[in-house]
Amino acid sequence: MKLLNATEVDLVGGGCAEHCWGDASWAGAAGAAAGGAVAGARGGIAGVALGALGGLVGYFYGKVGDTRSS
Repeated sequence: MKLLNATEVDLVGGGCAEHCWGDASWAGAAGAAAGGAVAGARGGIAGVALGALGGLVGYFYGKVGDTRSS
């Protein structure tokens, strides 16, 4: 395994954060969570929590999929 110097690390340009997650943002994640929470509101507090979690998973899975397909 080779150790990299500072110049070589700068050339990588973000690594996985840039190449795996694409243009994922906290605003998009919050919107997906809020949408899922609203959709799950009929199921009470558990429905809200599961809906928000489902929205987040869907958002980030979609970002990874978009990045890998390009």
